[in-house]
Amino acid sequence: MKKPRFVPAPKIVNRSDDELVALAKEFYSMMNRRRTVRDFSERPVPREVIEHCIRAAGTAPWGRGVRKTLSPPPPPRCESYVSRLDRSRQRNAGLLVTAVHSCGLMSLTHTPSPMGFLNRILSWPSHEKPFLLLVVGHPAEDARVPDISRKPVKEISSFVYPAAD
Repeated sequence: MKKPRFVPAPKIVNRSDDELVALAKEFYSMMNRRRTVRDFSERPVPREVIEHCIRAAGTAPWGRGVRKTLSPPPPPRCESYVSRLDRSRQRNAGLLVTAVHSCGLMSLTHTPSPMGFLNRILSWPSHEKPFLLLVVGHPAEDARVPDISRKPVKEISSFVYPAAD
């Protein structure tokens, strides 16, 4: 295996604790509004938006395996895009959903089984196995989502140091 090359870390803005808390709250608020929808409008999503979201997903740890191929299949009622992500890089899917949502779009994650039909529709080789469909678009005007609640932080995390008072 080739030894990685190191470069200087990117410069970041040195923010106050209050600014960091505000940014974290803002991000949480955005992610807390994220929902899966099943009803999409006919409004197309520009390909460039999808490409940038995929680029963002490619920045995930182990993201070097993201393939460069973006090939549009024959469009149904709205324009569609297909991206082949290396199956070993499944962590990219969560970042892709986050990127899509950050653009004001919504998504539907679907993992039908078996998905061999996609190989035929998309003319993919039989050795490539689709494992995830991510439908992305603008929500329909009348789209509805379940009324859910989130677990409190103490149920999904633990800290090894005491909280500052």
